[in-house]
Amino acid sequence: MGISGIICPCNPCCKWKNPEVTAWALDASARGAMVISGIFLGVALLSAAKTAAGCQLNDDLCGEDPECTGKVYGFKPSSLLSIMGMVVGLLAACTMPIFGAIVDHTNLRWKIGAISAFLLVAINVVQASISQSTWDLVAFLQIAAPYIYLVHCVVQYAYLPELTNDKNVLSDITAQCNMWQFLTQVGYIIVVVAITTFTIDTSRGDLIIDTTHANVNTVMDEKIALYDCMKFTRDDFSQQNVTGSVTGVLLTLPGAGDVATKKHDSSISTAQVSQILLVIWSGIFFYIPWAEMFGSRPALHQKPENESLIMLGFNRIRTTVGQMRSDYNAVFVLLCAISFAEAAANAFTTIAVTYCDDVMKFKSTETSMLILVCLVCAVPGSVLFSKLTKKIGAHKSYMLSLVWWGCVTAIAPLFMNSPEHKTNAYFFGILWGLGFGWIYPTQRALYCLIIPGGQESELMGIYIFAGQILVWLPPAVFTLMNEVDIPMPFGMVMLAGFFFIALSIAYGMGDFELAQMKAKETHGKRVMGAVAEAGGYEGESDTSRLSDLDMPSDKILNNEL
Repeated sequence: MGISGIICPCNPCCKWKNPEVTAWALDASARGAMVISGIFLGVALLSAAKTAAGCQLNDDLCGEDPECTGKVYGFKPSSLLSIMGMVVGLLAACTMPIFGAIVDHTNLRWKIGAISAFLLVAINVVQASISQSTWDLVAFLQIAAPYIYLVHCVVQYAYLPELTNDKNVLSDITAQCNMWQFLTQVGYIIVVVAITTFTIDTSRGDLIIDTTHANVNTVMDEKIALYDCMKFTRDDFSQQNVTGSVTGVLLTLPGAGDVATKKHDSSISTAQVSQILLVIWSGIFFYIPWAEMFGSRPALHQKPENESLIMLGFNRIRTTVGQMRSDYNAVFVLLCAISFAEAAANAFTTIAVTYCDDVMKFKSTETSMLILVCLVCAVPGSVLFSKLTKKIGAHKSYMLSLVWWGCVTAIAPLFMNSPEHKTNAYFFGILWGLGFGWIYPTQRALYCLIIPGGQESELMGIYIFAGQILVWLPPAVFTLMNEVDIPMPFGMVMLAGFFFIALSIAYGMGDFELAQMKAKETHGKRVMGAVAEAGGYEGESDTSRLSDLDMPSDKILNNEL
């Protein structure tokens, strides 16, 4: 019995006999942890950028300098995350469909998935070294990592429509795998916060020193280590006694030992802990599915002679989009809606982290708690709205999810626009969490139900393309608004507009049942997982059936990566 046989009883998706369903869930778990770690990294990068620009002061003592005009690389520190998101979005929009076309015309699907998983783990090993002196390197890697993450998603999503031909089963798979992913994220946050709470002084350098009878003049010849905003000189302490607690200051009295150095920013320390945990988690949960569960696939199409794969990718994009528009118009319309919905949903985390840091003055632990609230509520949201989807259909359910996101995001700035409204942020975190559990599984299931068979890899590449082609736009608009000093609450309202545009497009998709029936005519062209093809999916997990698929574990042992 391999590792998959050991881990499977702990996996809620193991009720399916098809091992690729379990593989999909485990991979989703690793990706989920990676998303949360990226949020911790984002908070740390914002703090480091503000420090580099001279704007970040001690939270507990001085706060941020409200009049700071410092910039890093020509931009406000608060624009850092939105600029990074914009760059990743542009890169992805230009190249993602190429990878989809490549795996459709070669047998490299499994290799690309395994290599991209390895690179993601390796990059996060380097990012664990984040500090004030390395933040710009980490920021660059945080552009490369999300891009590779999207390449990995192109491959992993190509397996999704091949897991089953039953629309109700597919809805169950997407909902439960989504729940498994969110549960991983909840556990990940709890562990990171627990570790940092007990090992790191998140007050950023507080130390209580009993100097009741010590005249500061007696230690003026000793070195004084001060934190960020406190730049005292000898004259500041002249003829004064220091008593009680000194916040943010480390003093070394004669005979008390070595001079202490400035404490690390707590957000950076939290990010370091998060990265170490991520490397362990993703290393395990990427290895198991790609070494023992995901099967390889043959080329679905022959590559024309005298045509490179890169040019073939662009040509296939043009041909496929034209085909969807003429023969599968519902798919084309849905892709247009997805381009706006995913642009807003993907940019939400980036903009929300910046908003909470700059407007709400959230600390790293408070941001973590808000994320935790979202994730905890996403789990029941995924279950509840899966039932709604079965009752009213994927199309109607998807449109309702867009209404939910647009309204909640537009109203939120009215009730959370200052540090005094922190409690309100957690209430809206509940609503956003329910939305996360609703929109993603519904959108994926809807797309898989109406796309034609035989082009899964390419069409999932176009799915990623549609989700990325405009993902740069909300961060770009947000950055522009921020750079010209437009209040950030208007940036949140701008984000809601993208959801409403997606809603108006999705409404024009046409007859969903007709589109689904048309897609069913091509299901015979799909290369299904062995168990799914046989029609079995529920019941006790049968890990012995792994041998029915072309399992690539021996390829790893033979270093064929």
